[in-house]
Amino acid sequence: MKKLSVDKIPDIVEEYDFISYLKREMQSYINNSIISSKLIHFDKYFLDNKDIFSENNKVLSARQIIISGSQHFVIREFPKRFEISVDKNQVMPNFNTFKIYDLCCLINDGNLEVEPYPIFNDCINYINQHINELYYMYEES
Repeated sequence: MKKLSVDKIPDIVEEYDFISYLKREMQSYINNSIISSKLIHFDKYFLDNKDIFSENNKVLSARQIIISGSQHFVIREFPKRFEISVDKNQVMPNFNTFKIYDLCCLINDGNLEVEPYPIFNDCINYINQHINELYYMYEES
C-alpha cells in the first residue's frame, strides 16, 4: 500500500497544518469513495474464513476496515518531507488481534483469493494529482 509523501515546502510557515489538512482530505475522500459492490467479495471472504477473521462471534467487515483505516492516518515528519499512512500499530475496534494496517493492505492489495480494491492507493493518487488545488483551498479556508 502506498504512503502519501509530501516534500517540505520552505515558504509555508504552517506546513504541519497543511499536512493535517491533507490528512482530513484523505479521510473525506476515502469515506465518500467507498463502493459497496466492491466490498462484497471481501465480506464473503471474511465469512468463508471466519475461523481466521472473527473474534467473539463477530466477523470483520470490509467497510468497517476501510473506515477504521481512514480514521487512523498518522503523520510522520522527516528532515525533508512528511509522510501520511495508516498507523501500523492500531488494532481494529472490537477485534484485539487484527491490526488495521494489515487489513487495509489486504483490501487495497488483495491476495491470491480476493481481488484488490485499491481505495487507499486511489486516494493517494488523487491527493498527489490535486495537491496544488488542495493547497489553494487550504489557503482560502
